[in-house]
Amino acid sequence: CICECGNLTIVDAYALTKGITKSCGCLISETASKLFTTHGYSKTKLYGVYKSMRSRCENPNNKHYKDYGGRGIFVEQAWHGKEGFQRFLSDMGERPEGGTLERIDNNGPYGPSNCRWATLDEQSNNKSNCIYLTHNGDTLTIAQWARRTKISESKSRD
Repeated sequence: CICECGNLTIVDAYALTKGITKSCGCLISETASKLFTTHGYSKTKLYGVYKSMRSRCENPNNKHYKDYGGRGIFVEQAWHGKEGFQRFLSDMGERPEGGTLERIDNNGPYGPSNCRWATLDEQSNNKSNCIYLTHNGDTLTIAQWARRTKISESKSRD
């Protein structure tokens, strides 16, 4: 027989006429692949972001745990469990080029209402060690003031 996939195979006539054999074996591979593929993102940067987020908050052996899980930052239940990554993807969308996962409230959890994709510049202004200065009603970080006034950040700290 010639399978629909193009492979030539030898099939028992009984198995063929009774519908027991339906392919050269390619259906088994295809079915197994579908069965064991949960989301198809396992080797992507987006899945890496998701795993890193979870590890920082949940794994005491992670070198950044003290700054996240160790200080009470957690991942909301919506992004846990068998469907956790799918919900994360649905809530956040694809990671934009150069985008980093940012918590809007630096002391809040990772979850749909407190996360967004940000640039590295945007994210650097949301760190717990940022120093804010207010002038004429504008409150910005030293780095933002340096960019606005075109004075180097190192000079603005003098």
